[in-house]
Amino acid sequence: RLPEDTQPGLVRAEAVPKKLMALGLHFTPLEKIIKDAVESLRRRGCIA
Repeated sequence: RLPEDTQPGLVRAEAVPKKLMALGLHFTPLEKIIKDAVESLRRRGCIA
């Protein structure tokens, strides 16, 4: 673990989603992304 003063301005990863959500960005759950991708492939006839 690095001391905080080694990289000034570095933001922890868990703080990033909260800031993005505060700006109005909404995250799509991975399950929905996969479900939508499979449905799209089925409609196009790529998978049965």
